[in-house]
Amino acid sequence: ASVEVTITGGSATAGNDFDGAAFPVTVAFAAGQQTAEVTIPITQDEEVETPDETIELTLANVTGAVLGAQTTATVTITGDDNAG
Repeated sequence: ASVEVTITGGSATAGNDFDGAAFPVTVAFAAGQQTAEVTIPITQDEEVETPDETIELTLANVTGAVLGAQTTATVTITGDDNAG
């Protein structure tokens, strides 16, 4: 089975706050596997950003399986930059 993961929104900016070049990405599942991880490289910058920023992910184009009721997820990039 497989599913496509797409970045569909959020307050973070691709290329500035994270590297979204690999998206959309297709995630393959082995028989019986119910979870998988997707890596989103976060870009370290010197800009003080408040509040924390988000990346919204959407699951679509599933093959060989059925999606549940939840097809989106929100990732939070916690600000670690200090003013001054």
